[in-house]
Amino acid sequence: MRAAGHARVPRKSPPRARGPRHDLRQGTPDRSTFPRAAWLASYRRALQQAPDEVFGPGDPAGRVELREALAEYLARARGVRTEPARIVICSGFAHALRLLFQGARVLKGPLAVEAYGLPFHRELLTDAGVRTVPLPLDEQAPTSGG
Repeated sequence: MRAAGHARVPRKSPPRARGPRHDLRQGTPDRSTFPRAAWLASYRRALQQAPDEVFGPGDPAGRVELREALAEYLARARGVRTEPARIVICSGFAHALRLLFQGARVLKGPLAVEAYGLPFHRELLTDAGVRTVPLPLDEQAPTSGG
């Protein structure tokens, strides 16, 4: 029993660490926070402004406008000079690996891959006949392990 005049004081929860607004890691997004209205508005605007030819079969390398924008960005932000014709738009990293390695036995030796990478990606390379060697990482970048 409590003594008269002593009210129960609620315990405070520890402050929550504020993380990113949207967690877009594979398999972990919080679907309830996805900005559906903004996404839909952007999607509608893009569809209304798109020229008719974007709805038919296009260049297998991707839209030239996107490749031009990427070539400009790579030159400005990364110091990489390339032509839009040398850029291929992929639907993801696995798609790029398949395009680069499937069916073409081009590598004579092993391919260094980041040790923390997804096993799925290493399996794609193995299935294509590419031998991989895990490349250790430190907090800054890949290291040679030495």
